[in-house]
Amino acid sequence: MTTPRRPFAPYKFTGDYAPWAFRQHKAKSQKPLRTCVGGDPLTSYFNNALVRQALHIPAKIQPWADCSDIEYVEGRKGSQFVWEALKGKVRMLKYSGDKDGNVPAFGTLGWINALNRKELSPWRAWLDAEATFGANQVGGYFWQLDGLDFATVHGAGHMVPLDQGKRALQLFNNWMAGRDIDPNWSK
Repeated sequence: MTTPRRPFAPYKFTGDYAPWAFRQHKAKSQKPLRTCVGGDPLTSYFNNALVRQALHIPAKIQPWADCSDIEYVEGRKGSQFVWEALKGKVRMLKYSGDKDGNVPAFGTLGWINALNRKELSPWRAWLDAEATFGANQVGGYFWQLDGLDFATVHGAGHMVPLDQGKRALQLFNNWMAGRDIDPNWSK
């Protein structure tokens, strides 16, 4: 049995990374992609008369709707062309919170796989250097490819530095300085 090239346990969320997700959706259906971002509390808040007044929204503007049928037009590979154009010129790090419901790590891995980059260092856990609940807490996972590094931050949603500030700082500072993300790796 062969090990998959991208060892990452898939899980389902309400979205994926574009353009990969839109190609998948388009292949399955010709219906517009239905996007939802907040839920009923957000809808109620934005349609509240006092909030609309505070935001200077004229009465002639329709109420805000949480979900909409948007006909997405796939552009020139979305942002993927940037990653291809900068390969070999600039060190690049892409990171995702492992609890991100907007752009899940699994969706990001979909387009990273499409880049077909050579693996330099296999997918591995990195430990939180300042774990609140004891030593050896997984801070996330790190994967190094030719021209692109990818990291996940455990316990973080879409706003990684806000959700897991210490872990994000450890990841960014060590990556920017060219050091191992996890100081234990070099021991």
